[in-house]
Amino acid sequence: MFNFPTKNLTPNQMKIADYFNRQAQQALLKTEEEIANDLKISNATVSRFFKVLGYRNYKTFKQAHIHKLSSSPQNKLQQAKETSSIGPMRFQKLLDYLYKTETGLANTYVSRFVHLIKQASTVHIFSFGVTKGLGELLFYRLRRLAIPVELHTEGGSELMETLLHLQPTDTVIFFSFSRLINETKALLHVTEKKSIKTIGLTDQDNLADQYPALLIFLTDRGKPNEFHSMIGPTYLIERLIEALIKETTAETTAEALVALRSELKAFLPR
Repeated sequence: MFNFPTKNLTPNQMKIADYFNRQAQQALLKTEEEIANDLKISNATVSRFFKVLGYRNYKTFKQAHIHKLSSSPQNKLQQAKETSSIGPMRFQKLLDYLYKTETGLANTYVSRFVHLIKQASTVHIFSFGVTKGLGELLFYRLRRLAIPVELHTEGGSELMETLLHLQPTDTVIFFSFSRLINETKALLHVTEKKSIKTIGLTDQDNLADQYPALLIFLTDRGKPNEFHSMIGPTYLIERLIEALIKETTAETTAEALVALRSELKAFLPR
C-alpha cells in the first residue's frame, strides 16, 4: 500500500515496512513506542526508518500519508457512495476528522498538559456558546479524578469578576472554534498579563503564532462551509483525559466514591 523502497532496507526496517503495509489504518494511529513494542525492536530503529525514507520524523510521515486512513474504508464504501447513500460518506468524513485530530497530537504536548493540570491550584475551564457541552464533559472528567476544577460559561460582567480572581498558580483551559470571540480575547489578555498557564483546544492553527505562550491542541471539525462536527474535539478531550488518568490516583478516587455512595445511599439513591 505504501510502496516503500525495500531494496536497501535492513531486516528490522523491512519488518516496519511490512507492518505498515499489513495494517495501514491501525499503524498510522500508533506512536513510535507502540510500533517498537509490537515489533520488539528499539524506538531508535523505528525513528531511523522514517528518516531513511526521507522524512524528518514519524509525525511528518503521518501527515504525508493522512489519506491512507481514509483510502481503505473509502474503497469498502465506494459502492454505497455510488448509490447516493449519505450515511457512508458522512461516516468517512468523521473518520477523517478523528484521524487529523489524532495525528496532530504530540506526545510532548500531552505530557505538558498532564503536568499543567497536576500542578495547578485550580483548573479553570472557559467554554462559551457552542462549546459549553465540551466544557461540561471536561469538567466532569477532571472532577472524577479529584482535580480542583471550575467551569465558566458566562460572559459580560460575570466573566469580568471571574477573570479578576484568576491566580498565577491556576491553569486555564479554553475552547475556541472558527474565530476568537470577545470573551476569549479578554480571557487571553488577562492570562497573559498574569502569566497564567493556558491551554487552548481549537481548530485555529494560527493561534500559536498569535499567542506563543499557549499550549495549543488542534482538532479538526471540517471545512468552514461544512457542517461542523464535535466528534474531533470530543475525541481530543478523551485522549487527554486518558493520559491524565495514567498519572493520577484515579483508582483511589473511584474507590472513595463507591464507599461514599454506600454510606449515603439512604439519602441519595442512584
